[in-house]
Amino acid sequence: MNESWNPLYVTDVMQHMAEAKLSYAGSASVIENRVAFNVPQKLMQTYSEAPDVGLRELLKDFFVNKQFRRDVYIKGGVRLSQQQLERHYEGVCLAQFGTIPEGATDWPIPVGTARPQPNVIPAILEAVANGPTQIGAIRAHCERKGVPRADLPGVLEILINADVLRICRIDHASVDREPARTLNRIVFELALGEDTHRFLASPVLGSAIHASYAERLLGQLLLRERPESPVTATSAYEFLRAHGKQIMESGTAVNDNSVAQEKLVTMLAEVRGKVLPKWRMLGIEI
Repeated sequence: MNESWNPLYVTDVMQHMAEAKLSYAGSASVIENRVAFNVPQKLMQTYSEAPDVGLRELLKDFFVNKQFRRDVYIKGGVRLSQQQLERHYEGVCLAQFGTIPEGATDWPIPVGTARPQPNVIPAILEAVANGPTQIGAIRAHCERKGVPRADLPGVLEILINADVLRICRIDHASVDREPARTLNRIVFELALGEDTHRFLASPVLGSAIHASYAERLLGQLLLRERPESPVTATSAYEFLRAHGKQIMESGTAVNDNSVAQEKLVTMLAEVRGKVLPKWRMLGIEI
């Protein structure tokens, strides 16, 4: 296949797609659709004077030295009015997925970094604290906290790009979760053999999330945990040994039972306190 493996400019791809009656809709990376995040201010006039969308996208690639693109093409697209766009935008649902790095003030964007006003991100995280939340509700909460309406979209895109927020299914509350549950049970069972299938299905996201080997092994124990029978370091150690697993440190097996169980105390606390709440919010169950 290498004989035909030639890099293409975005303008070339647009031309080929047009032959199939497909038109460019935008980048699959949300942050790459905001001009101010992708075009240096001193080159904004050059960008604005480009005669068509193809050349504008090509210029953006040069401005940020972009090598690979992830684009969305559509057939028969209908341009929405501003009012329709606003309605659809406010219906988009977001959930907190990652945490904010301690002391973070500067956030990466394609042309460098951005520094949101200090009150914006805390207000957003307050709005999504109880689970998946529509942008309309996030916007209303942030406006009550003094966040200007115009500031919110760009900061949401920054947080999505940083994997702090993820876009959810709009019907996440009513979607049938059994298919994802069945798949995840199989992934957990496979983990008792080898470290092969490393992603779990989230019916809330309509997508998958990465889970480390330790998370898949200990997470399945904790998801089955009952108040009358809590998972302890001892029971987790016996579970791992029964399936031929060992606690590893710097690539070496920990053979001392007491040392291994001490490490399990920390690992269980990490999975129980940080991983499981995220999984449950994303609908990951057994």
